[in-house]
Amino acid sequence: MGYAFKAYPFFIIIRNINEKNICINCIIIFSALNAAADEAFFKSMPVKDIYNGKNILPNEYSKKEEMIFDSLGKAVDIQLNFNGRYSIVRHSCGTGCSYITLINLSNGSENSSIFSDYSLSEAGGIMINNEKYLSIPVSKADSYGIIIKYYPVTGSDDICYEQKMKIENGSLKIL
Repeated sequence: MGYAFKAYPFFIIIRNINEKNICINCIIIFSALNAAADEAFFKSMPVKDIYNGKNILPNEYSKKEEMIFDSLGKAVDIQLNFNGRYSIVRHSCGTGCSYITLINLSNGSENSSIFSDYSLSEAGGIMINNEKYLSIPVSKADSYGIIIKYYPVTGSDDICYEQKMKIENGSLKIL
């Protein structure tokens, strides 16, 4: 008989289980601890001024009912999710292709180059040990920190690697 740990915000409960479940429960613990570490990272980089005005979209974007479409006509999720006034947006450009932009919601300006190293296409993408990875930016509206999490393109939902960074002088700085 093995043991499993159930993670709660501030404590862990140990219970007896059969050995098949031990690996799954360890993954759950790791995920809970990782989420707590992410939260601590974001809290260490607070933003004091949060934009509360109307979101201004880039000129090439359109809005139909509640859906927002980028310049390629693809639906995008635009919301305040970074540094008090920005939206980090993942765009689709076709099968196996995506890119990330940074939109200033207070004036509608869009920076498409700042995350260019983290785009995924047939020709490029993040390669780690000769394997292609999808990069997903994680951010919070009240923080200027960004965590890029890398997932194997093979379809696994296990995070392989992550980088913590911030934007400094118009470019990403790895911390």
